[in-house]
Amino acid sequence: MRSSGVMNLEQHVGLQKVSALAGLTLSSLGPCKAYKFIQEEEEEGGRSSGRAALVCSCLRLLESVQPSCAVGQLVSEAVRAHHAACGSGAGCLLFLAGAWSRAALECLRRGMAPLRVVGAMREGLDVCLQACRTHRVRLDTATEPRSPALSTEEDAARRTREHPRKGRGKVKLTHSRYFCGAAPDPASLVTPPSPPDVGPTARALSHGHDRSMELVLRVARLQAVLDVGKVVTCVVPGVSEERACVSPGWVVRLPPEKVAVTRLLSGRSLRVALIAGDLCRRYRHPGFKTPQGLSHVTDRLDPGGSGEEGRWTDGVLTSLLRLGVDLLLVSGATDDSLSLRCLVHGILPVDRVRASVLQAFAEATGATAVTYAAQLSQRCVGAGAKVTPWRDLGERRAVIISSEAGGGLATVVLTGCVPAKLQSMEDEFWACAHRLHGALRDGAVLPGAGLIEVVCVRDLRKHARRPLKLPGEAEPEAGGLYRAEVLRLMADGLMDYVATVMANSGRCSKLEAWTEVSQKVERLDGLSGVLEDEKGPAVTSGDGAEGTVYDNLSVKVEAWTRAMDLVFLVLQTDAEIITGVDPETLRTQTDLMLL
Repeated sequence: MRSSGVMNLEQHVGLQKVSALAGLTLSSLGPCKAYKFIQEEEEEGGRSSGRAALVCSCLRLLESVQPSCAVGQLVSEAVRAHHAACGSGAGCLLFLAGAWSRAALECLRRGMAPLRVVGAMREGLDVCLQACRTHRVRLDTATEPRSPALSTEEDAARRTREHPRKGRGKVKLTHSRYFCGAAPDPASLVTPPSPPDVGPTARALSHGHDRSMELVLRVARLQAVLDVGKVVTCVVPGVSEERACVSPGWVVRLPPEKVAVTRLLSGRSLRVALIAGDLCRRYRHPGFKTPQGLSHVTDRLDPGGSGEEGRWTDGVLTSLLRLGVDLLLVSGATDDSLSLRCLVHGILPVDRVRASVLQAFAEATGATAVTYAAQLSQRCVGAGAKVTPWRDLGERRAVIISSEAGGGLATVVLTGCVPAKLQSMEDEFWACAHRLHGALRDGAVLPGAGLIEVVCVRDLRKHARRPLKLPGEAEPEAGGLYRAEVLRLMADGLMDYVATVMANSGRCSKLEAWTEVSQKVERLDGLSGVLEDEKGPAVTSGDGAEGTVYDNLSVKVEAWTRAMDLVFLVLQTDAEIITGVDPETLRTQTDLMLL
C-alpha cells in the first residue's frame, strides 16, 4: 500500500461532524421517542426572539438546529430529500450514516486507503440489500386488483371445474329467435370481490402509534385504494385528542367574513375556478424573470396609487362574474382588495390550497387550473362543487368548511390540547400513512422489531469469514486484507442501531440491549437461508401491546442506500481536501475515490 493512501485521522473532520449530528437524534429512534425543547440562542446584544420548538423527530430537530457548516447542510439536505420521497425512515438514515462514518474513521485509523474502505463498504451494503430481498414477506392482498373481465372468466372456469352439472337440469333458451329474453351480463353472475382487509398489515406497521394508524384506516375505507396524495390534514389546537376524525372531501378553516358567504352557498351546486399561483397583479410565473433596474415613467399623476390595481381588480371580478364562478381556489396568496370584493358579490375565495387539492378538484369537477386570471374561460371553469358548513372545533370563531367534490379526497382533522405537540402529531400521522401506502405499493414488507437488522449482522459476519482467495483465483489486493474488518464494523453499526431502539423503549439499558442483540445473532447464526418465522417476533410496541411488527421494504432499502452514499460523499470530500486534486496526475491517483 502506498503511503499516500494513509491520512491523518484528525484531518477527517467531515466524517466526525456526521457522527456528531447523528448523536443529536438518538432519542428520536424507535416508537418511543423523547421530546426535546429547543430554544433560540441569544444574539450578540443579549437579545433573543424567544422562539422555541418542541420536537421529537430527526427532521424537525435538524430544522430547528439549522447547522451552518457545509457537512451539516449536506446532512440536512439528505434527510429532507429522503423524507420527501419516503415519508419515514429519516432517523434510521442519519443514525446509520453516523455509525458507518465511525466505521470509516476506524478503518482510516488502521491505515486503510479510502478507495479500499469504499469498496469493502459497498460490498457490505450489497450483502444487506440481498438479505432484504431474500427475507421480505409478501402481503396476502394484491397491490393492484385484477380487471373485472379477467376475474369473471377465471372464476367461472374455476366453478365449472369444481362444480360440474349433474343430471338433467332445466335449460333456458336465450339465443332462440322465439325467446327474446335479455341475456344476463356475465359480470353480474359473479359477486364482486370485497376490498382487501388491510387492518392486520396496518397494525403491524403502526410501530406503537395505534391512534394515528386508526385514522389512516378510516381514510383507506373512504378511498377505493389508499392514496396519500389525496389526503389532507387540518390541525385544530385547543381541542381534546379524542375529537380527531376523518371527513370526506376537503375541510378548511375559514375566517368569520368568509363563513357568512358559505351559508349563502350551502346546498348549491357551485362553479369552481382554479388558480395555480398567486392571484395578484404583480404575480409572474416562476419561469418569467422581470428585467432588473427598470423604472416606469408616466406623465399622469395618480394620487391614490390605485389606478392599475383598481383596473386589474375590476377586470378579474368582471371575468369571474361573467363566468358565473362561485368558488375560487388559489394555490398561492390572493390580493386583499380582490378577496373582499369577491365576498361582496357572493364569491368564496380560498387561498393557500395544496397542489394535490387543486388536482383532486380538477379531476372531480372538470376544471382546469390556470396561472393567471386572464386565462379563465368557460372551458376552464368546473361544475359540481359543494360547500357545506361543518362544525366549530374549539373556541375560535373560525368554522370548519367541508368542500366535497368526490375524487377520493379525504381530510384528517387532528386535534390536541397542547399546541406545541400538534406538529409532532401531524408528522406521526403522515409517517403511518406513508408506511401503509408504501407497503401496499411494494406488495411486501420486512420483518420488523430489529429482526432484519439482526439477519444482516449475521450475513455480514458470515461474509467476513469467507476466504479472500478461492482455488484458481488471483491473489487478493492489499486492501482486501481489511475487508473482514470493514464488514464487522458495519455489522456493529447495525447492532448499535437495534440496541439504541431497544434502549429508547425504557425496558432495558443499552448494555442489556447489546447483550440481547448478540444472543439473537448467535441463535440465527446456525440457521441458513430463510428465517423460520418471517412474520417477525412478537415484541412490545410503544403502547405496551404485543403483536407482529413489520417494516417497509422500499423505505429501509432507500434509507440504507442514502446513508452509505452520504458517507461516501463526505469521505470523498475529505480525501480531496487532504490530498488535493491535480488535474495532470488525476489518472494516477488510484487511492482517491471518485463517485
